[in-house]
Amino acid sequence: MSRVNAKGDPTIPIDLQKLITSIRINLKRLATASAATLRDEAALQRIEALHERFSREISQKRPDGARLIATNKELHFAIYSQAGMPMLLQMIESLWLRVGPTLNYDLRVGSTRISERVSADHHRQIVAALKRKDGSAAADALRDDIQSAADFIVSSWALLGAELPAAAPLEPVKAPRRGRASSSARAGAGRLAVAG
Repeated sequence: MSRVNAKGDPTIPIDLQKLITSIRINLKRLATASAATLRDEAALQRIEALHERFSREISQKRPDGARLIATNKELHFAIYSQAGMPMLLQMIESLWLRVGPTLNYDLRVGSTRISERVSADHHRQIVAALKRKDGSAAADALRDDIQSAADFIVSSWALLGAELPAAAPLEPVKAPRRGRASSSARAGAGRLAVAG
């Protein structure tokens, strides 16, 4: 699905961007809320240190985009890993690998989110909520961080490609005919297959 624009930046269809943002928000809210109740003090200190490093860099007159991106990712994944849900972490990592370069566009180009330190403020709110073990507030601040980056990408149109093509029609799955099929096999014979 990934393409590149004239500048070589990865692009993503707007409807796919919106879908992935929704999925990311839901998965990451779950991880963040869980991290708030399961985290340990050493993990919290690491998260605080990463937040401070991110805040120092974003406060520079000319923040280094590569450092912001690396620290932002490290901070977020330090939080998600504290949820104690390896499968959830794998899902989040999978989405990151699929769209990570696009998601960091605002950090690379020095958007108003950088000059106004929007991400640092969201991170501060997340860390404060984690300290209070307030999973709901931590998850809300995380949602706001992700959504504000997604909103910037959509509003800039810089990385958005054409809409996704219409989905191919689904075809029925044909059950193999070998002797007498069980009732559960017969019931599944009419289900639709989804490619992918």
